[in-house]
Amino acid sequence: PADIVHPDGSRPGDALVVTKGPAVETTGLLTTLFPDQVDLPAETLTVAQERLADTGVVRDALAAADAGAVSAMHDATEGGLLGALFEMADSAGVRLVVDSDDVPMLPGVRETCEALDIDPWRATTGGTLAIAVAPEDADAVVAALDAQDTPAAVVGRVESGEGVVLDGEPQARPEGDASWPVYERLLADRE
Repeated sequence: PADIVHPDGSRPGDALVVTKGPAVETTGLLTTLFPDQVDLPAETLTVAQERLADTGVVRDALAAADAGAVSAMHDATEGGLLGALFEMADSAGVRLVVDSDDVPMLPGVRETCEALDIDPWRATTGGTLAIAVAPEDADAVVAALDAQDTPAAVVGRVESGEGVVLDGEPQARPEGDASWPVYERLLADRE
């Protein structure tokens, strides 16, 4: 159907919106499965475990698509947010330019990733959407997401070219998911 938004439609000039941020699923999953192995204060651990409730995207995708001229959308899962950005850029033949300071970071994510030595940008983050949208509609998309309590922000833009540029530096494509070796380590340590 014509109203389906695919991940390959980003166009130079589009604004880039991100919801929720990196490592959402990784944070919720690892702190829930291995609470005794994650060195965090009890309150931070509880907040981190709540990230599992943030892994849905359908409601957010519908709100974004209804709010403006969305040209592409992708759920950031394996390979993390950075992996999803590469998939979007490659499939559309464009470059995505991102300012990390503008990307949402849910409570408990930074602390969990630091405690487990995980690169949050390359870790599974089911629940996060990367959205390319006409620049004149970007604020409306963010407002629609905000109205349903989904953190979102304009974090960058789509340009001619290829790849992903983060904070002015070209990035290398993730070679897998940063959370997998940590999961394996935690599982082995528990046995």
